[in-house]
Amino acid sequence: MIEKCISEIIDKHNQADFYLAIINALSKQLPREPKGKDWLYCPVCGADVLTDKYKFCPDCGQKIDWRCLEND
Repeated sequence: MIEKCISEIIDKHNQADFYLAIINALSKQLPREPKGKDWLYCPVCGADVLTDKYKFCPDCGQKIDWRCLEND
């Protein structure tokens, strides 16, 4: 049922783009450590994530792994 709905929405020329979008969205759910030393930034887009210690980057949606700060 859901496959039929998806195939009706997406034509065959856009299927590759659709699957790439799915892969990109799922990969952002895997936690990544923020970058930086004095100030911490999203490892994907470089947005400031330290201010409110976001669980997810407010700009790109990348899940942030804060375990790197637990050892400090």
